[in-house]
Parts: sequence; C-alpha cells; structure tokens
Amino acid sequence: MWYDLFPLHFSKEELAYLAQLQGKRLAGIHYLIWKNLSQRGGEFQALDWVVLDFEDGSILPFTAGEHSDALRIMPLDLDAETQRVELQFRGQVALEWADVSGGTVWAEAMGLPLQSIQTMEGPDGTIQNNEIQLDFGGVIMEIALNEEGLLVRKR
Repeated sequence: MWYDLFPLHFSKEELAYLAQLQGKRLAGIHYLIWKNLSQRGGEFQALDWVVLDFEDGSILPFTAGEHSDALRIMPLDLDAETQRVELQFRGQVALEWADVSGGTVWAEAMGLPLQSIQTMEGPDGTIQNNEIQLDFGGVIMEIALNEEGLLVRKR
C-alpha cells in the first residue's frame, strides 16, 4: 500500500534520535531551497530541507521533498542531492544552500538548548509526522508540511 512507502508517523528510530538531541544547544540553521528555473514569470521556490546544527556537532535534518509525502528525519548528502537534481532536471532546477542562523525567524533560538519536542499523536497511537514543535527555552519553532515543501515559523 502507498502508506507503507510513506508512513504517516515518525519511525521509532526518528523518535529515538529526537530524544537524544534534547538538552543540546542550537548552533546554526541551514535551508536547502529548491528553485524551479523553468517557470514563466519568475522562478518557483520551495523549502526542501531544514537542517539544525547543534554545538556538539549533532545535526537534525528535516525534509519533505521527493523522498516522502511527510516530514522525515534523514541524512542529507548535499553534494549527492545537488548532483541528483542536476541530472534529473537538466538545469531546470537549482538548489540553494542558505545559512539562516542570523535571520529573524531563528535568531531568538540560537545558542539555546532544545528543551522539549512537541508532536501530535494519531488515532492509532503513533506520532504523526506532518508537523513538529521544537522548544528552545520558551522559543518554540514549528516545522510543518506545506503545500510545496516545508514551512518554518516561530510560535
């Protein structure tokens, strides 16, 4: 079934990894932005990856791109992803790697420890993967699915 390929919940491994990150201090944020250069009247952009860097070297990469129809936690190989997109779309799509650590959305969370993670439980008892809220000492950041990619906002 399609839901076996794209589960509607975080895996046990993803939840265990999230738990390991609690207490770690946020050191940086990067976005990987997918740009469709072939659109008439301007390019179309979507937020494809959000990567949180912690002071101890740990990373927390979220994606909702072609890999899934849900919010996933999975490693990002930037060089391989760039090469894959170049080959697949033959120059019609470009990826932009952006350091947004100093931007207004994340500024208040920088240097703070990840104190808690809020998720939603589904009717079957699993933890849904359509959004997650990360609490950095009262600064709550939400990462959620959007129509085209990811949405990040401060709560």
